[in-house]
Amino acid sequence: MSEEDETIFDIGEKLLLLYPLQGANRKWKKVKVVGRKRCKEQKNGSSFKYTLEFYKDPEEELIETRLLHLEWKRPEKDISDEKAPKEKKRKHESEEKQKKNEAEDAPSSSAVVESVPRPLKKKRGDSIGNIPMSAIRYILAPMVGASELPFRILCRRYGASIAYTPMMLSSRFAVDEAYRAEEFQTCPEDRPLVAHFAANDPEAFVASALAVQSQCDAIDLNLGCPQRVAHAGHFGSFLLDEADRSLVLQLVSAIARHPQIKVPMFVKIRLLSTVDETLQLCRQLIEAGAALIAIHARHRVSLVNRSGPTARDGPALLDQVKVIRQSLHKLHHTEGLRIVPIIANGNIRNWQDIQDNLAFTEAEGVMSAEGILDDPAVFNRGKGIDKLQLAQEYLQLVEQYPTKLKSVVFHTRRMCRAELERYQLLQECINAASVEVVREVVKKMVGYRDRNDFVYDALKEQREKEAEARRKVEEGRRKEFEARMVRKAKREGKPTDFYLLQGAAIPTIAELQEMRQLVTDGKKDAAFARWKEQHGQHCWAYHLETTKCTRDRTCPFLHAEATATREACTASNPTGKPTDMEVYG
Repeated sequence: MSEEDETIFDIGEKLLLLYPLQGANRKWKKVKVVGRKRCKEQKNGSSFKYTLEFYKDPEEELIETRLLHLEWKRPEKDISDEKAPKEKKRKHESEEKQKKNEAEDAPSSSAVVESVPRPLKKKRGDSIGNIPMSAIRYILAPMVGASELPFRILCRRYGASIAYTPMMLSSRFAVDEAYRAEEFQTCPEDRPLVAHFAANDPEAFVASALAVQSQCDAIDLNLGCPQRVAHAGHFGSFLLDEADRSLVLQLVSAIARHPQIKVPMFVKIRLLSTVDETLQLCRQLIEAGAALIAIHARHRVSLVNRSGPTARDGPALLDQVKVIRQSLHKLHHTEGLRIVPIIANGNIRNWQDIQDNLAFTEAEGVMSAEGILDDPAVFNRGKGIDKLQLAQEYLQLVEQYPTKLKSVVFHTRRMCRAELERYQLLQECINAASVEVVREVVKKMVGYRDRNDFVYDALKEQREKEAEARRKVEEGRRKEFEARMVRKAKREGKPTDFYLLQGAAIPTIAELQEMRQLVTDGKKDAAFARWKEQHGQHCWAYHLETTKCTRDRTCPFLHAEATATREACTASNPTGKPTDMEVYG
């Protein structure tokens, strides 16, 4: 059979397969085509091998097969026809295809095929670099302080097929060995791994990629972070303005086309104001060398106007991801644009959400951040895992691969929120002074559950409610400050971000060293006055007190990592606008 005569199945197409493939107890099962690759040789009348996923049946594993030699049918076909010979089946398919062509007023069957998004075609086989295509299906998102090594391993154990590191600053990573050692940890179990960077300097970005490529499988550029720290450092989603497009494409091509960088270049973006704008951005990224694009299907934020087309809250706009992916595939057929995997990020809370997301968007994979924080086993094919068991596993991994206490508290609070509230231990977890205290909190919850002897304390609940209310008030201070500064600027006829720019420059490592020396020399007042003038929106204690700042998210000042040089922060953003540090990379 020639390839032109072969029935071709599309990604996302649902079929009925007589399964198991052999034996007496076979029955029709619904499957979905989730992958396809062209084989070197034709076999059993087929030039393609398909990856099939059992639809809504997580008990079954994925299978790879040359589908045509099996007993299969399309769902609308009468089951009584299951014994029809192959020739009759193919004739039936040809008739169905002809009917479809006539209904759509298409000139030929090939024209219809061209209008449908086609599966990926890779010159070097069914992979992206060393990453199998099957590995980009279920993805742990990059999260500042949250996608660290112990959590990555935990998520991999329960279905995550690939993971991203937390966001790392390329300006620091390129020159600071201590920063590299602290921010980048991995182990043999931690593959495939994507190293995720915030960058706005191609030279520093290349140096970072060269330093880490032997320990990862791809380099990723952060074009999605919407927080104040990204605004101040001029990276993340604040590089998505048209004025920075040339810089963004330079960053991508610097990695993708560098002769000594052997791993592929990925990009994570947010939606722009319109679908056409996002589509144009994706096209330019592909042309610059991006091998994969993950789309967080929410808009980038405006720090002055937190509503409207740049608002980032609310449900993810997965319909835009679907349109963008289909449009990119059409550009492949009409203009030869290279096809790359598109990853959908957003609206993932459970296994059914994952299946619905993949079916609707037709994306090659899904990425989870919020959902996987609450349930590290969200990719476990619907098999629920006890949250206290997950917490205990995570703490065992922390013992093996020590990480920051802040991350340990955060993860325990997220995955065990219901249990912490049920046993009135939430504040004890939040206020934990060590990992051992967190471990004791989890041990208490396990004991209460197993012995069923928890006694409710009404007074303790009242105290915890008051503490939570105070925390929320303190966390709101930064937003209140921003709102006041915007109103003040408007009253005075100044640009709305005028006062938000004062004292927003991120301090450099050298500046911090100079100020520490001033403090050591007994000139703390002079150092503080200089700090207030140059970096007044940043936390003095976080950078210069030996005890650090204990207020964490309740601190109204910025907790931004120092930059290597002033140019790293201001080269493409002389204003140095203020931002925030939250969990997402």
